Amino acid sequence: MLVLYLLILLIGVIGGATGVGGMLIPPCLEFFAGIDTHTAIGTGMACMIPASLFGTWMNRRGGYLDLGTIWPLIIGGALFVLPGTILKAHTAGPTLTFLLGICIVGTSLVSLFTPLLRSKGQPTTKRRKILLFLLGSLVGLLAGVTGMGGSILTVPAMIAMGFTPVFSVAAGIAYVIPVTCLGSVGNFAFRALDIYLAVTTSVFLTVGMGLGVKLARKVRQDCLRQGVVAICTTCGLYMIWKSLLSV
Repeated sequence: MLVLYLLILLIGVIGGATGVGGMLIPPCLEFFAGIDTHTAIGTGMACMIPASLFGTWMNRRGGYLDLGTIWPLIIGGALFVLPGTILKAHTAGPTLTFLLGICIVGTSLVSLFTPLLRSKGQPTTKRRKILLFLLGSLVGLLAGVTGMGGSILTVPAMIAMGFTPVFSVAAGIAYVIPVTCLGSVGNFAFRALDIYLAVTTSVFLTVGMGLGVKLARKVRQDCLRQGVVAICTTCGLYMIWKSLLSV
């Protein structure tokens, strides 16, 4: 179990610095804790709750997050994560995993070539609010199915929309809060949640999250964007590969 906790700590650092990494938790739980896939997904989602709360508090305190800009994103995720958990309970989901991987890779590559803005965010025009709501809704549904926090798709998508990497990372961490809370309710209802394991792993994940958030503030914006793209693309390709093996 020590190896598991050290890996969770590392995932927390990656998550705090880049806003992504939650999807790496279920495979670790499944392999090192010996639990089934559905329980690993539910447990991984639950252990992200305190870590995302802590990371969001740190970003708000540091002035890197404006909740008034991202509320459509958060509402969309909150509305659609529960339907996602219901869908997860009735399907193995290799096709959805494949499509998610394609979306992650495509969005990451697009974000790599999007010019950065100098401001922390962008003015919330009506069109952008709609786009953020649609993004949050789609990712919320996929989060419920796959157990990811959702930021692995929201972060590169927001960078592609023109938001700065540090703002996108902070928004992605905040987005995880309602998605994981509501998703955990659904997972608990379907008995796909190991509460003890969720509590113990959340401690290491939260510590790692704090270290990662501090690290992100010391990294140049272009380097941070490249790091996000590299991690998201790698995870997306892994999901595609894993889904093809399940066929």
